[in-house]
Amino acid sequence: MATSVVTINTEDIDVVISNAQGPQGPGGATGPTGPAGATGATGATGIGATGATGATGATGPQGVVGATGATGPIGATGSIGVTGPVGATGPQGIQGIQGEIGVTGPIGATGPQGIQGVVGATGSTGITGPQGIQGDVGATGPVGATGSQGIAGVTGPTGPIGATGPTGADSTVPGPTGATGSIGATGATGPIGATGVAGPTGATGASGPAGANGGSATIFNYAADTSSTTGRPGAGDIRWGNATQINSTRINIDHIDDNGDDIDFLLALLKANDFIIIQDRDVNNNFQKFLVTGAPVLQTGYVELPVVIDSSGGTGTTNFSNFQLLALVTIAVGLTGATGATGPAGATGPIGATGDTGPTGPIGATGASGAASTVPGPTGATGVIGATGPTGPQGVAGLDGATGATGPAGTAGATGATGPQGIQGVVGATGPAGATGATGPQGIQGIQGDVGVTGPIGATGPVGATGPQGVTGDVGPTGVVGATGPVGATGSIGATGPIGATGPQGIQGDVGATGPVGATGPEGATGPVGATGPIGATGPAGATGATGPSALTTKGDLATFSTVVTRLAVGADNEIIVADSTQATGLRYTSTIADATTATAARGIGYMGIPQSAAATTGSYTIVAADAGEHIYTTATRTVTIPANSSVAFPVGTAITFIAATGATVTIAITTDTLLLAGAGTTGSRTLAPFGMATCVKITSTSWIISGNGLT
Repeated sequence: MATSVVTINTEDIDVVISNAQGPQGPGGATGPTGPAGATGATGATGIGATGATGATGATGPQGVVGATGATGPIGATGSIGVTGPVGATGPQGIQGIQGEIGVTGPIGATGPQGIQGVVGATGSTGITGPQGIQGDVGATGPVGATGSQGIAGVTGPTGPIGATGPTGADSTVPGPTGATGSIGATGATGPIGATGVAGPTGATGASGPAGANGGSATIFNYAADTSSTTGRPGAGDIRWGNATQINSTRINIDHIDDNGDDIDFLLALLKANDFIIIQDRDVNNNFQKFLVTGAPVLQTGYVELPVVIDSSGGTGTTNFSNFQLLALVTIAVGLTGATGATGPAGATGPIGATGDTGPTGPIGATGASGAASTVPGPTGATGVIGATGPTGPQGVAGLDGATGATGPAGTAGATGATGPQGIQGVVGATGPAGATGATGPQGIQGIQGDVGVTGPIGATGPVGATGPQGVTGDVGPTGVVGATGPVGATGSIGATGPIGATGPQGIQGDVGATGPVGATGPEGATGPVGATGPIGATGPAGATGATGPSALTTKGDLATFSTVVTRLAVGADNEIIVADSTQATGLRYTSTIADATTATAARGIGYMGIPQSAAATTGSYTIVAADAGEHIYTTATRTVTIPANSSVAFPVGTAITFIAATGATVTIAITTDTLLLAGAGTTGSRTLAPFGMATCVKITSTSWIISGNGLT
């Protein structure tokens, strides 16, 4: 396997990424054998075409019919074929490369899961042997009658509630004692002696080192797209938001990389203060390093990434060229590790000795006792409620009723003979399992809410005594199940006996009476059509008859479908002949065409009006030959295209009118021919505003001219 190594040199990060294959991980345990696939459908019985019926041979003399040989016994049913071996388990996919273990900081966001190795194809299942002929099923014996259910026993009455305990006696505790008089003021405390001098404070311990920045890097293959600074780049491309690439504050990255992988969800994980590096795949000194300044913006088909340049080198500073093969490295910077613990503070010096306490002043005189209480003492506690009386015994369950007799079963119809089972179709090979899609990243876990304070558990009341359970009624006897009839043994089919030798041909017997006509056999395939015979020679032409007299002798005479010559009067100059079913001739002269304003009139004589095209009035439309001389009406904004002369060859002089309704703007476009604006001579597509009308006339084989109101 080829190995490619990309080395990225930045100001504060060195990343070396290799796609060299790591050591082969140990093989995983073989998974359990999957369930057998469904039996494939039995293949259709092939029906060969019926051969052509051969010619009937001459009837030979009838010989004496020999005795029919005895039919041999039916041969034994063949054994079921051995099941084919299970195909070998496909090899395990290659294990992804394991990244180096970084310094442990606080736990960063969970990185995306690596792509799972391809599951090996499942081996094909061996062919299942044919199934033997199934034996006849024996008749089922009759089912015995079911006994009826007994009557449920009566529930015993609930025991009486115990009597309420007596109320406690009145309190004998005397009322509260009156308030004690106030204690006299305490004498002043003597002064505290002077505090000794504090010892010196110990030196502060050194701070622990700061944890290293966590981080991870991922590399993808892309190519440069410098054709624009906005919108979606092509699949596998990167587009900068500024023509001077290192001045870009936005970079558009297509969600499909140069390998055809969709990395949309990985790009979406980038965040402020992460980095991306865009580097020449072949020269690591040609690079651009950008700082991500905000969250990615997910657009249709690409990710718009806000950035600012951090550093660059080589052609990365002077712009990568269009189609330049690049490596895109995304560097997710983890949170800064926690600061090491502060060293212990030095011991505090001893406190000086406390001065002597001054003498305590005398205790004041005790106040007089309060008056006796007039409030009665509290009521004694209520006595305990007596226990609930026991529940009465449950009544005895009634006896089960007698089981009703089951009606006799109808006589079973005779089972038809089972036809032989067709050969089981070959089980199709199991298709390879599709590749497992990449697992999406795990969402960030929400902050756990505070645990509510647990309320106090109320006191549990005493459980009353459970009454004794009533006697369960007897279960009725179960009817006897009839014996199942034995399955008849399938007789073995004996081998077919050999056909006896044909006896010598005897003397031809008398011709017997004609038997009934047998059923018509299937029709044979139609034989090939015989070759066409040669065309016979053309006979000599007969002599030309004499020319008969013409019935048309005068101007205006017409030969009609009958033998009568009908004369059409001569019309005036510049008149034309039109069809008229009311005339004996079916024709007449006229100087006006009443129906020439409709689309059915011949365009050779022109329109008196401008009929509307049959084209739809909405949606993009390319004009066709049938639109010549008509107007195209538009009721919603759209584009109408004039095709090239090589596609639709309108005659020079063709005129087409365009009309826009309210709220409709029409773009009149042309493909490879030329569209000139009347009065200005400029070329290109034109826009017709609402309520505008413009007419376009073809002036050469590849040129049109257009003019009208509301046209720009």
